[in-house]
Amino acid sequence: MKIFEKLRIVEAGETKNVIEENGKDYKLVISAKSFPSLVALGNERPIHARRTHNGNDLLDGYIGYFKNFTSDDTAVYADLVMSEALETAYPSEFAFMVSMIEKEPELLGVSVNQMDVKKFDDETGTATVTEVTAFFSADLVGLPAATSSLFSNNFKNSKTMSKFSFKGLVSMLSKTKLSTETFTTSDGTEITVSSASDEVQVGDAVTLADGSPAPDGDYQITTPDGDIILVVEGGVIAGVKDIEVEGTEELAEDTEKPEGETEDKEEKKTPTPEELATVQAEVTALKAEISALKTQLNRKSGTPKPAKTEVTTEEKKSETTLSREAVQKAFLENRKKWR
Repeated sequence: MKIFEKLRIVEAGETKNVIEENGKDYKLVISAKSFPSLVALGNERPIHARRTHNGNDLLDGYIGYFKNFTSDDTAVYADLVMSEALETAYPSEFAFMVSMIEKEPELLGVSVNQMDVKKFDDETGTATVTEVTAFFSADLVGLPAATSSLFSNNFKNSKTMSKFSFKGLVSMLSKTKLSTETFTTSDGTEITVSSASDEVQVGDAVTLADGSPAPDGDYQITTPDGDIILVVEGGVIAGVKDIEVEGTEELAEDTEKPEGETEDKEEKKTPTPEELATVQAEVTALKAEISALKTQLNRKSGTPKPAKTEVTTEEKKSETTLSREAVQKAFLENRKKWR
């Protein structure tokens, strides 16, 4: 079992995240006062660890779990237990994540998915997290925003998810080597997605052709895996939606072959071994019935003595009887003559 001990989950202080409240932006600040509640929730049960926040379920991208939560005045820590199920079913994925943690820790961080209580200060323009009320997962991401060391986190808050400030995100991205890709949306708008990974994911910055952040809204793009819709909020990807194809059933009906052609194909199809065995069994049964009928007919008709033999016998008897009478008659007549 692979375990990484005492990884940094979250740090006290100002983060690079900015949230919006009542039309105003506030810098997100983590208070050490929130640590006891986070540690208590973390030790109630194992906390899911995923590869990025993508997915609608805690098993989407699951890589292991965090346990043994502790804290000091500066940060919250926990041990990451890598999933043995992941190692068995997806050894390459397991090896990749372990290798990244061990060899390229500066490119990883922990992002906490939680609900919390914040204190807003209009004078300082800050929103300070003072208590954590629900703790869902601690996920590994490529762009940590709330800590300065290995496992830091892009913070998600309670009732409304904390949104990245585009300016804050750009300042983070400037320190990280990014890959960019330009797409043309379904309405002809050209957008550029900047990502620290090889694929588009939540948190990636989205800009227009002039370099300005893309307005909030849905953007339909074409990828090698098909068309998808990017949900953009605050200049970054907030979510990804699949496109529902309408009229699929009608298209299927239009492409169906004529009935006659279908029947011809059915007639020409090669019978399966099961069908051949069934036909052979029926033929064998019919042969057996025919053989039984022949046997019964032979038994009933039998092999009678030839009628000619019986007739011949009677004829012979008749001839024999008549011959004796004739002989006797002739004898008597002759004796009379002799007297």
